[in-house]
Amino acid sequence: DSSVPVHFDTMTRGSVEVRRLSTISSILDPSFTLATKWIWYFEDEHRDWIQYGSSVSGTLDYFDSTDILLRL
Repeated sequence: DSSVPVHFDTMTRGSVEVRRLSTISSILDPSFTLATKWIWYFEDEHRDWIQYGSSVSGTLDYFDSTDILLRL
């Protein structure tokens, strides 16, 4: 049934486990055409998802995805 949502906090869809697959990070190998470019979001007080580094994110607009990955 396509109406059953995926819950990314528990990585399940109903009673079935799901997993996320990706290629190598673009930070580690920027020349790899199929590298994964990570885009990070946070949930604000209105339950809206805001991308880090966007002008909407206010005080967090100095972060971008590369900065976050390099700090991990």
